[in-house]
Amino acid sequence: MSSRWIAAICFICVGQALCSSTDSQREFLKISPAQNQLLKEECSNLNSHAGSVFKLLSGGLEENYDLFNFMVQIIHVKQKGDGKLDIVSICSGAVISDIHIITAASCFDYEYNGIVNTPLSEFKIYGGSFCLYMNKKQALYDNIVRKECPDVKSYSDQVLSIKPISLLIPMASVISNLHGIPFYGPYSDIAIFEVESLSNIPKNHDYDLISPICIASPLMPERATPVYTIASFGRRKEILESIKYNDGENPINVRLNIEHEYNVHINKCPSSIHVEACKNIIIIEPDLPAAEGDNGSPVMVTFGKKHFLVGVLSARENVGPAYKKYILATHITEFHRSICNYTGICMLENSTDILSESEQAILITKDDDGKSVFGNGTSIF
Repeated sequence: MSSRWIAAICFICVGQALCSSTDSQREFLKISPAQNQLLKEECSNLNSHAGSVFKLLSGGLEENYDLFNFMVQIIHVKQKGDGKLDIVSICSGAVISDIHIITAASCFDYEYNGIVNTPLSEFKIYGGSFCLYMNKKQALYDNIVRKECPDVKSYSDQVLSIKPISLLIPMASVISNLHGIPFYGPYSDIAIFEVESLSNIPKNHDYDLISPICIASPLMPERATPVYTIASFGRRKEILESIKYNDGENPINVRLNIEHEYNVHINKCPSSIHVEACKNIIIIEPDLPAAEGDNGSPVMVTFGKKHFLVGVLSARENVGPAYKKYILATHITEFHRSICNYTGICMLENSTDILSESEQAILITKDDDGKSVFGNGTSIF
């Protein structure tokens, strides 16, 4: 793909899509330098944790949510005629600041020529608990069929509904989702929600129920620990089989799943792929295939009791036959500059560089009819 073609895509802005800021367009909100400094201080003590690798032994048992209190579930729903909600997609995500959540760009709707401008009101984001069950008596009950938690009351009282304000997707992720794996650059399948500040959560909730995950510094050793952890609210076959539901209903798993992966290849190919096509990507040989809801899950390394985000899981299907047995993930290290530029989360020095065409982004800021397609204007193809 030529740089001219990429530039043509990037700099044609339609409706609420932002490729560059203007006075009349709302910018994607960044955290302040002071907030970033607090994150850096909280997350920069890798050396103090590196001596003791903390290995969780879940054995199929529940993990304590406070170890994964950055986890959220993202549900795309549309209103049906009967007043109920039709589930379009289910993804996981991770809180990375007081106002930002990272997930996979492939969670969203695409047409052949770009990303569909989906109304933000169609996205429901939940967090704050190991199990996201809610009953009819709760204000945020939404008619979505869910499996009940072991102790419904204690879990349902903790569930938080997080309001999305805008959605930012790098052009590299748009292109990647339209045309498969781009071997000319880092694998890119990420998106970032700006959300209502988590400091505004209701007074009856403990702020510690939800807090940001640390973004791993590019200076961290690639193989700092032999065990990677993936946390998600994804559906699993054995969970679905244990749920009794009526035809036409679509129960979703709302209990956090923890998977530990040992065969993780960062910037290199597994033995079955004999090509130089594995740079700038995370490739996982999983024990279980990715399930619906796993898309956008954080791939983490753990030191002490602190988790560090190294990748974002991608459950895309159009990745080519050679990769069908693997799960791919975006390597966050390749996108520190973009994340710093757009969110203010800068684990190294603040970035003042001009972003390349593929690092520019589409920004969806408010509802419309959902029929617009952003990414190339109307006449590229």
